[in-house]
Amino acid sequence: MKISGIKRFIFSILIFLPALTAYGQPHIKGVPFSLKFNLKTPRLINIEKITFDKNIKQKNTIITPSPARAGLTIRLKNKNIKGKWEYVNGFFVWKAGFKTTNAKFLNVYFKNLRLKKNDRLYIYSPETAKYKGAFTFRNNGEFFTTGLLEGNTLVIEYSTNEMGKIPFEINEIGIILNATKGFGDAGECEVAVNCSEGLEWKNQKNGVARILVKDGDGLFWCTGSLINNTAQDWKPYILTANHCGRTSTPTDYLQWVFDFKYESEDCSRPETPPVPVTFSGSSLIANGSSPDKYKYSDFKLLLLKDTIPGDDNLYYNGWDRSGATPSGGVTIHHPQGDITFISTYDNAVSSYYYGNENPEAPFWKVTWIETEHGHGVTEGGSSGSPLFNEKKLITGTLTGGDASCDFLNAPDYFGKFSDHWDKNGSGPERQLKPWLDPENTGVMTLNGSYKNSGKVIPSFESDVTKILNGSYVNFINTSQGNIIKYKWIFEGGNPAGSDENNPPLIKYDVPGKYDVTLYAFTATSVDTLVKHNYITVLGSIYPNPVNKNKSSEVTIPIGDTPAQDVELKLYNNSGKYQGNVKFVYGYKKIIFNASALPPGVYILSTVINNIEKHYKFIILP
Repeated sequence: MKISGIKRFIFSILIFLPALTAYGQPHIKGVPFSLKFNLKTPRLINIEKITFDKNIKQKNTIITPSPARAGLTIRLKNKNIKGKWEYVNGFFVWKAGFKTTNAKFLNVYFKNLRLKKNDRLYIYSPETAKYKGAFTFRNNGEFFTTGLLEGNTLVIEYSTNEMGKIPFEINEIGIILNATKGFGDAGECEVAVNCSEGLEWKNQKNGVARILVKDGDGLFWCTGSLINNTAQDWKPYILTANHCGRTSTPTDYLQWVFDFKYESEDCSRPETPPVPVTFSGSSLIANGSSPDKYKYSDFKLLLLKDTIPGDDNLYYNGWDRSGATPSGGVTIHHPQGDITFISTYDNAVSSYYYGNENPEAPFWKVTWIETEHGHGVTEGGSSGSPLFNEKKLITGTLTGGDASCDFLNAPDYFGKFSDHWDKNGSGPERQLKPWLDPENTGVMTLNGSYKNSGKVIPSFESDVTKILNGSYVNFINTSQGNIIKYKWIFEGGNPAGSDENNPPLIKYDVPGKYDVTLYAFTATSVDTLVKHNYITVLGSIYPNPVNKNKSSEVTIPIGDTPAQDVELKLYNNSGKYQGNVKFVYGYKKIIFNASALPPGVYILSTVINNIEKHYKFIILP
């Protein structure tokens, strides 16, 4: 039986507008019928309780570096899957559900996906009401893998305007186990990428992905990066470590999952998993041999199955194949398969893997340093993460090491990009060179770029936004595009403007709220970003006057200014020193109690972070 033409027409309007390809896996807007109409959850098929080899190392070892175990897949027999059909709002809806008792996350590995034009496919969680989809005929292929859904239960919903044979096989269910690591499990010392340490690396982070590696029926965590090539043709190459999926087959690679922008919105750690930009499916292009501490540099180059839309705003990271020793930089990674973190180093040494230092060795030995918000290191799941040098170019990929939150000063080892280039073997399947320099330009370095680099996006951040008067603000330019010139306007600032890419420190002396404006010029146009009331300059204490019948607490707001070396001195209205004032710290403020002071006019002198200020305040009779 078919639905009427008018119903089919209305449905096509609702479900096709607007199309969404800007979020990784091609899909369109929509909501599962089950959630939209509050349909009954189907009978859930129990997946047997899962165990795995707990002796698998979570940290890379000296002999056989291994990625962090995430979970496994359970192969299904479709003849045993009893789905349920319903007729809903003019469409046939088929559902099948699954449950287990020990999963953090679940996903689905489809086989022979053959959706018709008006078919829609979702997976959703009855526990959280979160879902993935709608997937359509654009996702058709021999294999298709979804992103992860949180929880122990999962329902597959397929809707069509003509009931018939299900146009796919549910090949496997992926289970991220409670007993393994994942979201929320990175060490306490790690630094989230959107802390101040990541301000200057906002482009580079947009090219780094968490990888859910499939190797047979095993699932593992690794990290990789989109990487640019000299043809600038936006081929979605991913660079990671060869020991990630060392025995993966071509079929396995077609089912790997890549999560970009899987990060906290700020410097905190989120309570719920963020929504990533997800792609699935890849093919192996080139790799080094199994890691050898004397000869091979442990790299793997993949090509994503799907092209990346420019609107996804993902960054193709640049590289440096010169072999020059980096003087410092960062790695951006997914320790334990968690959100994106950043770790900082200030020197690297050429070394053999767990061996002697030698200029000809194929690895960079790196130790990490403490920064403002922690002491970032690497962990299981960081394998394959890019090592960026001081020029913000990839110069290595992580193989392993001993660093952890328990051993902050232990070294890690990154395979050299210069060795990946052409020193792992003579054939193209053992080198980066033929793929990343297809035009044989011979360049030693290549900058990163966005696919939509013809589009100009003025953008900036600052280290602080709320300050004491007399303080300085550091602005970081994060603009994108082929920009040839900048012009900054700092309302209330000193200096009031700048033509530099990254301006000097800007001082604010007068209390108030101030705009910051950035003009970005190309050869033919100019784009403008204005952040209104972006900088707040504090310059008063409150309450003033003080009515002790209401409260004797006096507050000095300090905003984002570090409360270091604080000293408060009190003078009477004639300038006579009355003594130092005891105080306590509050959130972005300092508080002192004026209950012992008699009525009158006073001068409060404050020294906070070497900035001296004077405030006149009155205590009422």
